[in-house]
Amino acid sequence: MKWEIYYDDETKITSDDMKWENLSPHGVLIIIHYQNDNKKQIHMGADYYLMRNGTVISFPIKDLHEHLLLGIPKGAIKFGRWCPDDVWERVHRKVLEKNN
Repeated sequence: MKWEIYYDDETKITSDDMKWENLSPHGVLIIIHYQNDNKKQIHMGADYYLMRNGTVISFPIKDLHEHLLLGIPKGAIKFGRWCPDDVWERVHRKVLEKNN
């Protein structure tokens, strides 16, 4: 399973660089998750991002309780963060240009 994660400090880390559980949990802006058929899912604007059974799940705070009841392995959850508009625009533009 391949993925890319973009942070609010404008860094990008991919599944080729590091394991998901070793990633910093804070400051996530965008995650691109590539499915087995190489189709991509873009996750952004969420409070939480979770890797479960090889799939990225993004969800708001109101759904956190349900995921906690299922159990969250160490390092599986990442936290979204708001950032200044200029940072968001640069990162968003980078992602869109790369994925068009």
